Amino acid sequence: MCACPAGDVQSIATGCCPRRHLRRRDLHRTLHTAWLLPAILLTRSAWAVVSIGVARDLAFAPGTQAVFFGYRPRHWRWAFSAGAWSGQYRDESYGATYHCGFGRISVAVGVIYLTDLNDINGTHWNFITHLSYQIGRHWSLGYRHISNGNLFFHWNDAPNRGWNFFGIDYLFETGNRETQRTCIRW
Repeated sequence: MCACPAGDVQSIATGCCPRRHLRRRDLHRTLHTAWLLPAILLTRSAWAVVSIGVARDLAFAPGTQAVFFGYRPRHWRWAFSAGAWSGQYRDESYGATYHCGFGRISVAVGVIYLTDLNDINGTHWNFITHLSYQIGRHWSLGYRHISNGNLFFHWNDAPNRGWNFFGIDYLFETGNRETQRTCIRW
């Protein structure tokens, strides 16, 4: 942390300010990740499940807050996702996951690309696992683990502490109401 005034506009724009202030880079990342929203809005005629969630890392980067977007077309088990987080570390993610549901429990595994390298994940390409429990028609509690798998596969000397996000997702459906199920399953 630098010794600049907390309210100085120049220090906020250059990133030389305390973490509690919104920086231009954080705003850019959040807007960049929102590329998924036009895809959601353009698919009004196609049935799909969309998720928007917020999460927090409670393990290796406490206080890191994240937002995740997911999109799964009808009759597909694969979903596309995007995410961004800020706090001690900042990153963006883009990936695909394969979903299986067992009643109110949903399990997903897949691959994800991280834009930045740090001491949590030392590689751009990572694995993601997502375990969620549906607590209502539109809400689910979930745990996301993002890791490069170095502990098991011994790829290289890249760090592998992994991200551990606990959060809540809001699920909704797009498309024709006649083809929708009575309960949303992610």
